Amino acid sequence: MDWIHLRALFFEGLAQHLPWMLGVLVVVGVVTFGPLGRALLRYLREHTRDAALTESVLTELGNLRVALVAVIERLDATEHRLWLAGPRPLDASKAPTTETTGSDTET
Repeated sequence: MDWIHLRALFFEGLAQHLPWMLGVLVVVGVVTFGPLGRALLRYLREHTRDAALTESVLTELGNLRVALVAVIERLDATEHRLWLAGPRPLDASKAPTTETTGSDTET
C-alpha cells in the first residue's frame, strides 16, 4: 500500500470513531466535574479505614497463607509418591463397558 491509501484508511477510521470518542470525553467530563464526581471525591476524602479491621484481615490472610503452603507441600509429596509408584494396570472388573443397550443397536 502506498501513502495515499494508508492516509485514506486512517482518516476514514478517524471519521467513523471520532463521534464516539467525543461522546465519551463529554460523558467523562460531565461525570467528573458534575455533582456525581464531586460526591465521589468527597466520599473518597472522608472515607477512613478501620485499623482494627485491617489488622484482623491481615492476620487472617497470613494464617491462610501458612495453611496453603502446608497443603501445597502435601500435594507435592503425594504427586511424588504417585510418580514413584508408576502406572497401575486397570482392574478388569472396574473397567468401563462399551456395551450398548436396547435402542442404540436397533435400526
